[in-house]
Amino acid sequence: MSDDIPPVSNIIEIGHINVNVPSHPTALAFYAAALGLTRDPGELTDSVWMNVGSNQIHLSPRQPTQRHRGIVGLVMPGVVSGRHRLLQRLQLAQGTLEGTLYSFDEADDCVNVHCPWGNHIRLHPPSHQLLGSATLGLAYIEFHVPAGTAQHIGTFYATVIGALVAHGDIQPTAPGVSGSSVRVLCGQHQALVFRETALPVPEYDGYHIQLTFSDFPAIHRRLADMRLITRGSVENGEYRFTDIVNVEDGRVLFQVEHECRSEQHKLYGRSLLNSGAAVTEL
Repeated sequence: MSDDIPPVSNIIEIGHINVNVPSHPTALAFYAAALGLTRDPGELTDSVWMNVGSNQIHLSPRQPTQRHRGIVGLVMPGVVSGRHRLLQRLQLAQGTLEGTLYSFDEADDCVNVHCPWGNHIRLHPPSHQLLGSATLGLAYIEFHVPAGTAQHIGTFYATVIGALVAHGDIQPTAPGVSGSSVRVLCGQHQALVFRETALPVPEYDGYHIQLTFSDFPAIHRRLADMRLITRGSVENGEYRFTDIVNVEDGRVLFQVEHECRSEQHKLYGRSLLNSGAAVTEL
């Protein structure tokens, strides 16, 4: 293989993150009206699927309400140039979302937003180093993990999943977060970021992320050998696991359910409609 060809991770993409929310009207007031994202007209469930370029945020009408332990990083137009239009939408949403955990604040190169249930979303301009030339998409999911676990988490993804793992910061840290981190590269322009925090990490409440794997059967075999598969199978085209463990002693380091799909999954590569933020300068 030529040295000019960059290595490829076994994780092809981050497809979506899924959290439970108690109110779809409130969710649409935030994700559609305030952020400017588009609801997927082709959704096949009772959930609301919000399109973010070629990625999605899934909002399920189930209990309990769930909160991601970290930051979801989105690349969007209008975060720097034309920011006043984005801020105008965010300000208008304050009346509709009064009494919730909704808030937002500005930084020089990004805008931080908290959804009505407290999930932290960071909006970056298209010049962000992830997502390449894309102007709209899910760039990264950052998890805040206990001190001393980040390097072991990186080893798990490198050896069990066969992912490429890098070190170093990709965006400003949140208050109380140390900055010691690993990045699990997904495709060419996305990442899972595991950043250590000195603060207590909330108990896992069941939300999940969806990844697409290239070496789908081999990853399943390794996870099954470690007794980490919780449901699904290669034959069904989807399987799941929750525990991220120390590969040396099996100790659970962090928990988040992974919905694992192959390139043959019926929803992989499906064209997604994006209006609003995708085609206008905010």
